[in-house]
Amino acid sequence: MQSVSFTLIDAFNQYWTVCEEGDRKAISCAGLTYFYLCKVWNTTGRSSSFKKLSTIMCAELLISKPTLDRHRQTLQAYGLIEFIPGGSGNMNTTYKILDIKSQKKDSLTFEERTLEVIPEVTSEVIKEVKQEEEKENNFTSGVTTHITSTVTSGDAYKQSKSTEKEKEFFIVVADEIKKISFFENIFINDAGIQTCYKEQGLPPGKISLALESWMIQNLGKSYDAIEKVRKHFIFWLPYYKIQNNHCYETKRNYVHPKTITKGRKTDSDYATGL
Repeated sequence: MQSVSFTLIDAFNQYWTVCEEGDRKAISCAGLTYFYLCKVWNTTGRSSSFKKLSTIMCAELLISKPTLDRHRQTLQAYGLIEFIPGGSGNMNTTYKILDIKSQKKDSLTFEERTLEVIPEVTSEVIKEVKQEEEKENNFTSGVTTHITSTVTSGDAYKQSKSTEKEKEFFIVVADEIKKISFFENIFINDAGIQTCYKEQGLPPGKISLALESWMIQNLGKSYDAIEKVRKHFIFWLPYYKIQNNHCYETKRNYVHPKTITKGRKTDSDYATGL
């Protein structure tokens, strides 16, 4: 596209500008064709377009047809000309000498028009994006909260059960509340209690279970001293044995078939004197 004030000197000047900024070798080689076209364009009164036979151009410029094609492609690529080859049977090619400055102005005008619309579109897009982000964040936080609460609920349940045990299992000693953990630390390591526990034939390593059962039965009961608590617990162990006799006796007397080896006497053999 040309402006009304676009002259032959302007066409020459823009060529040298493009030559300095672009591929000098390619543009310099194509310069012969460009100046030839500018001369023809000037003779037509700098019309918007003109036609010229490719054979005549090659003859006058002393170049081959492929060279002419290469020159025209280079000039068009840099925005100096525009050409449309003739159809079949028509050797005339239509040319236009382009004004690079006017092309830039047109593109800037288009950009300015675009920029006037972009802020409105951008604000709407940003608003939608923020809404989507809020939805995603709400969903993620909800899922995270659910997962966290689900994961921690198991630990919280276990902890609550242990704290429940601490709160529920207590007795009063000398007007002080003593929880089960206090007696576990004392009774489990008490040699006298361990001996009495074994004499009752109770399963080893289960004193804590017996203590828990005793605490349940004597919840909130008051004692004057620890010694009385210990004495009561020892006297209570036979009752605990009777209460759990069936369970413990079954486990104690059970012999797995794999443990009976050839030549080894069983309890029944000893009983019959074999």
